[in-house]
Amino acid sequence: MESVHLGMGIVACENVLDIDNDLVTEYTSWLKKNEEDSFTYYEEDGVKYARNKTGFKFRLDDINLAPQRFLDLKGEQIGRAPKPEWVEFIQKCEDAIYDALVEYCAYFPDAATTAWWRPKGHIAGYEDGQHIGAHCDDQIPWEWGSRPQNQVSMHNSTSVNLYLNECGKDYEGGQMHFPNINVEYSPKPGTVLIYPSNYIGRHEVYPVTSGARYAFLTMACYGVDFERDEVIGQENPYRIWMPDLIEDSKARMMSGNYKL
Repeated sequence: MESVHLGMGIVACENVLDIDNDLVTEYTSWLKKNEEDSFTYYEEDGVKYARNKTGFKFRLDDINLAPQRFLDLKGEQIGRAPKPEWVEFIQKCEDAIYDALVEYCAYFPDAATTAWWRPKGHIAGYEDGQHIGAHCDDQIPWEWGSRPQNQVSMHNSTSVNLYLNECGKDYEGGQMHFPNINVEYSPKPGTVLIYPSNYIGRHEVYPVTSGARYAFLTMACYGVDFERDEVIGQENPYRIWMPDLIEDSKARMMSGNYKL
């Protein structure tokens, strides 16, 4: 793994995972066939909207430009089992995410104190002009005078993107842009890009003009369930606890030069 700090807490970890392009193409085609409708449709003041699973709403006219989200990576919700090599690939992605987080926390030791757990990763796909505008990943969708439908984003501290194919080869467009420091990054397969989930890491994905862009995404998070009496480290099917991250990152920091 080679890593570089791009500025303002944004680190690119390259060559974290070897990517088999044919496997990614076959697997994502299977995911597309399994995809369930991820939007809830409704009308408000005569305008038709769609709300995604994280609570953000889109005008119906804009819905085709929103990225695709593949959450059911193992077909558990529809009872269709993936090929064993795809399951192995998912685990390799999760392992690569952790290895890159260790690297990131060697640069920023305090980041490990806000990275107790991470949700199981999901895959995002962009094609045919799909993009996402500038935002930060700890935002809560809200409206004055209403109760937020989903406050899960409050747990997010660090955003983690593992890229599965190559900008400029497998697709055109789709660059990551960080407006606060005007840094543009063209994704490379096997690279993990890590950055703060708050306003410091505000980012956008430019429209994909041809081909299809895929990334395996997750967050480093902290805090426990607000709705129930949860214990830190308690078994949870939706979380991967990271009890060794602080010690692993300390060991990594001692083994190399991570001065900013």
